[in-house]
Amino acid sequence: MFIPLRLDPRVMSIGFQKIILSVAPRTTLDFVLRSLLLVGTFVVVDTAVMTLAGRWTLTSPGVHVTLTFLIGLPFGVFVMAVMWSQRELQEQLAHLAATDFLTGLPNRRSFLTDSSLNDPSGGVVLLVDADHFKAVNDTYGHDVGDRCLKALGEHLRRNIRAGDVAGRIGGEEFAVYLRDLSPSEARLVAERICSPVVVDEISGWPEGVSLTVSVGAARQPPGVDVAQVLQAADEALYRAKSKGRARVEWSSELRAVSA
Repeated sequence: MFIPLRLDPRVMSIGFQKIILSVAPRTTLDFVLRSLLLVGTFVVVDTAVMTLAGRWTLTSPGVHVTLTFLIGLPFGVFVMAVMWSQRELQEQLAHLAATDFLTGLPNRRSFLTDSSLNDPSGGVVLLVDADHFKAVNDTYGHDVGDRCLKALGEHLRRNIRAGDVAGRIGGEEFAVYLRDLSPSEARLVAERICSPVVVDEISGWPEGVSLTVSVGAARQPPGVDVAQVLQAADEALYRAKSKGRARVEWSSELRAVSA
């Protein structure tokens, strides 16, 4: 009885992508070497077939190998060029899928799956929310609102260390992960982030007016997923909003030791 073979296109696509990433060259020298290796493999296989078939009487081995190499070289270069372009395209698509298009920061999915967020020593999560952002959009327009979000993204970049992670996790809400910091050190970073965000001069935005943010902070115990810690940070952020905004509030675990 004939049983049709069913292949999941998604599985095939992932497998193809892995092959491309593992085979495709990454530098010019790598491109040349891989092209020569591909052509050389083809020549070796062709030579073995000719030897087993005993067909060297038609032409001398040296001439045949040379012709095979010259004919196969453009093919090898073409294959490697296609592989290179496909790898670059896949890397661009992966970057776009993981990046917030407006701020250039990691998006929610990328932020939550970042491997550096699994620090064995734990860390501190800050949830940052732009104050009165709906009023900004309603009063000055969405273009101005977008510029404010970009300014907030740059503000976060300037106020965290190279090993920390910042991402836009939705709307006007951002998250920051501070690695290997004591609560008192994390407090200093949170206070810097909570400082007014300077928005460059743009049409429609009042001169001298800054954007303020509210911050909720929570500690990530070792072994606890960041998504769970965000809940505690969200509760702290809610308290910051209810107490007048433009301030930092800490989860109950951090409140005493950070003071």
